[in-house]
Amino acid sequence: MTNKEQLLGNLFREALYTNSTTPEMLEFFSKKISSSFSSEDFLLLQMASQLFESAQIRKKAYEYMSMTAKMSSKCFEVIEQKHPELYFCTSQRFKSVQSEIYKRYERVQDGLSPEIKDLLAVRVILLMPETQEALQTEYIIAKEIMENFSLLNSDENFPLYVNLSMPDKSVSQSDFDPEKHPEVLIPDDSILIPGLEKLGKDYMHHPKGDGYQSFHISLELVKKSEPTFRFFSEVQIRTIAQHQYSEYGPASHKKYKDNRNKKMQEIFTYEKDKVHLFGYHPDENPEHEIDFSGFSKPTFITERSKTF
Repeated sequence: MTNKEQLLGNLFREALYTNSTTPEMLEFFSKKISSSFSSEDFLLLQMASQLFESAQIRKKAYEYMSMTAKMSSKCFEVIEQKHPELYFCTSQRFKSVQSEIYKRYERVQDGLSPEIKDLLAVRVILLMPETQEALQTEYIIAKEIMENFSLLNSDENFPLYVNLSMPDKSVSQSDFDPEKHPEVLIPDDSILIPGLEKLGKDYMHHPKGDGYQSFHISLELVKKSEPTFRFFSEVQIRTIAQHQYSEYGPASHKKYKDNRNKKMQEIFTYEKDKVHLFGYHPDENPEHEIDFSGFSKPTFITERSKTF
């Protein structure tokens, strides 16, 4: 661990131990980073700025979650109208503070901007057998969602501007080895929609090394009546097989987080009995923790299914 990482970890623990809500903790951490690092650490200073912004969003979480719920409902409506025979479900989540800090700092370590666009995210799961037809439907729905939100910007009855945002990274190649994951179905070139991969992150055609597949669309949501209310959100579209592979298989997000946490644990380790956030009830076994603070676990907003 470098001296700067040791300092960053100390500032994190000071913020975590001396505040009682997650927005207060993020604000405190942000200010400490800003006053402790110089301009040569500009990516860390950017991270501080974005953590401060995240704190303001979390202070008014209801407003932002309501905006995301409206977007999710519109996604549901679009899919239901254009694919009336399709079974699917949608859900929304607010990323945990711990996951947010880890992801931002991981990007800093890689020399990238610490900006993330999935603080809030909508997940669309297609309940179809894993076939090329299912993958084609996944691409079609991604395109339809983009087209629909572009039209809604001029609809006076819809309360949000929804602007397509370029992905925070390019997905054009990966270290995926099909021999290690023969069960992962790769889309045939014949079903690809030209240009779509430039507008979103196509983890279907270019799976992550662990076999993770999904199509991600980054969007900026702006409240029409109050344009200062704006933030990035992400729509993640996947099949039920891709979802199962992601949640419980080799691409399990838990496994990914466990691996990432091992790298981050040395820097951001903390003593649970010193944390006194409202709603956070720690346990030695993270699976048994109760957390309504949004610190260690994501906040799930709503879930809606069309299964009949």
